[in-house]
Amino acid sequence: IDNPHLALSKLEKYIQTNQSTYREAACWYMGLSYLNLDNKSAAKQSFEKVLPFKGEFEKQAMEMLKSL
Repeated sequence: IDNPHLALSKLEKYIQTNQSTYREAACWYMGLSYLNLDNKSAAKQSFEKVLPFKGEFEKQAMEMLKSL
């Protein structure tokens, strides 16, 4: 992610305004953005939000949580 600040801004806005299947992906990419900013606590929270979806990013989020 080249510009994590911009990504976080757009993803946070998306999550607040949309109820869709892409919320899981938005949480996943927020976690990655926080990692780029070396904010492990916020990244962990974002990855934890991915798990209840039990979707495409669940396994990856679990791996990330184990490594944090």
